[in-house]
Amino acid sequence: MIFNNSKHIFTLISLLIISTQAFAQNDSPYETNFYKDGAWIAGGIGLSALGLALIEKKMACPIRT
Repeated sequence: MIFNNSKHIFTLISLLIISTQAFAQNDSPYETNFYKDGAWIAGGIGLSALGLALIEKKMACPIRT
């Protein structure tokens, strides 16, 4: 593995945090809310999982004509 010790992992996480803060957009016209946005994301993931389950179930069923 590339990151074989904690020093490399700490350096990577530090660089990611610094770059995120350096290029963050402060004057965004969009307002985010963890609960509202999280509900939409969870609903989308749930519907995607449901669709996948239905497709897999359909493919496992033999075709009857």
